[in-house]
Amino acid sequence: MKDFHIAGRLGLSFLLLGALIWAFPAWSWGQGSLGGLTGLVTDPSGAVVPEVSIRAKNLDTGAELSVVSTTDGTYFAPSLAPGRYRVTVSKSGFKTITQEPVTISTATVSTLDFALVVGEITESVTVGGGEVQLQTTSAEVGTVMPEKGMLDLPISLGGAATAGASGRRQIQNFIYLTPGVTGDQWGTSINGSPGMSAEILLDGGDMQNIGAPGFIAEMAPPYEAVSEFKVQNTLYPAQYGAGYGVMNFTMKSGTNNFHGDLFEFLRNDALDANGFFHGEQNPLRQNEFGATIGGPVILPGYNGKDRTHFFFAWSSFRLRGGLPRPGLLTLPTLQERNGDFSDYPFPIYDPATTKPDGNGGFVRDPFPN
Repeated sequence: MKDFHIAGRLGLSFLLLGALIWAFPAWSWGQGSLGGLTGLVTDPSGAVVPEVSIRAKNLDTGAELSVVSTTDGTYFAPSLAPGRYRVTVSKSGFKTITQEPVTISTATVSTLDFALVVGEITESVTVGGGEVQLQTTSAEVGTVMPEKGMLDLPISLGGAATAGASGRRQIQNFIYLTPGVTGDQWGTSINGSPGMSAEILLDGGDMQNIGAPGFIAEMAPPYEAVSEFKVQNTLYPAQYGAGYGVMNFTMKSGTNNFHGDLFEFLRNDALDANGFFHGEQNPLRQNEFGATIGGPVILPGYNGKDRTHFFFAWSSFRLRGGLPRPGLLTLPTLQERNGDFSDYPFPIYDPATTKPDGNGGFVRDPFPN
């Protein structure tokens, strides 16, 4: 039994190691969609305060980052996943300040200053959530579309011929509601740039289609899997340099609470209105359906709350139609399916018998009757 337990532990160790290796690219490459928080800490007289502890905790996942203000009173909390945070500021001789929720957006460094109040560190001042100050750390011009905007605004469910390669709802259709973006998904232009030249990032990973840069319909994530996105028009940092403008999508994350949904979008000719003189409706059966689920990873002896989370999303698209009504369809007869074309009024030539005719042309033999 001892050997069995040792082998089991080794197997679990290798499994966890493999999972870490598999997940490492997401940690090392997915920096392009992360945000940050910066600001200035002062005392009641307006003088800067160094060595102040600033702790940012994600309200949904429990992820936490602590930094300390520098000698000039400034602080910088980098690499924060987009979401809602509780920011706690503390230093001996001053009351502890807590502000929540503070929203961190995709690829955006927000500014939040703090004015300390003299008192015991055990005393606290709680500040309600509010919008962070205007971004002054970068000259970048861009627009963030939060999840609420994507939920409130309508998006069409189109057929395969009208909605790219998949036919399902395309999350990138929302980018045309942001300033400076024109065209369509076959030729998106950001700030007048050539069509199909934008850089596309998904959780910071490059999703460029080499054959059609800036086109994402073939590999767009499920609509329900996207948390928010940012269109970066111009003057963005040098780390974004693979195109004219950036479409930066952030996927949803698992949280400390289990959550998910099921969805089905239906189009059916039986539900379509029809005019008196239009005749029968053309056949149409169109469905987009799927599910999402996320939460903490819970295993025997391990609770992933505040530490390890998962999120899964799946969607599928089905489109079935038919001939317009009334329709006419010609099918081969039983004789023709058996190779007998004697009833056909014109000869049918066998392409497998093509040969030169000696005059620079080609001839074929007809199928035997």
